[in-house]
Amino acid sequence: MLGKKGVEMWQYVFLLLRRQPGKSALASIGFLLAACALVLLSATTQTTVVQANQTISQNWRPTYDLVVLPPQVKIPANQALNERAGG
Repeated sequence: MLGKKGVEMWQYVFLLLRRQPGKSALASIGFLLAACALVLLSATTQTTVVQANQTISQNWRPTYDLVVLPPQVKIPANQALNERAGG
């Protein structure tokens, strides 16, 4: 599975870890903190995006409402369908 160089490399890594346990523990804690910070940042960003999308979809309103009437309905020319000013 591993070649001779791969085995030698792992033996060297474990030898360094045994010789300098303080540095190894400090490096491990640093990597763990960095990983946790990255996970929390990612989760916060995703939550913010979901909340923003929900707020936009709840408050979304088109520029105008489309009114569809049957063909037989006659609307007087002076009566507006929409009370708001606009086009």
